[in-house]
Amino acid sequence: MHLMETLARIFGSETKVKMMKLFLFNGDKFFTTKEISDRTKSDVSKVRKEASTLEKMGLVRKKNNKRETWLYPKLTFPLYKTT
Repeated sequence: MHLMETLARIFGSETKVKMMKLFLFNGDKFFTTKEISDRTKSDVSKVRKEASTLEKMGLVRKKNNKRETWLYPKLTFPLYKTT
């Protein structure tokens, strides 16, 4: 079984795993749902669904403006701590 498939089974979806990886390796960046969709090669509706889940988990935060939603890592989440 491929690693991504295994992680998807553990975490619930391949889109969620890809998004977690994106945020974990780009901790200081903000992304729109469209950018996340492009970078993870995932459908934008799946990205929106998983963004909501990751926000409820406390892994990311959302910032809305009139035109789009920005997502960024909540750096106080334990996975972001390196020590």
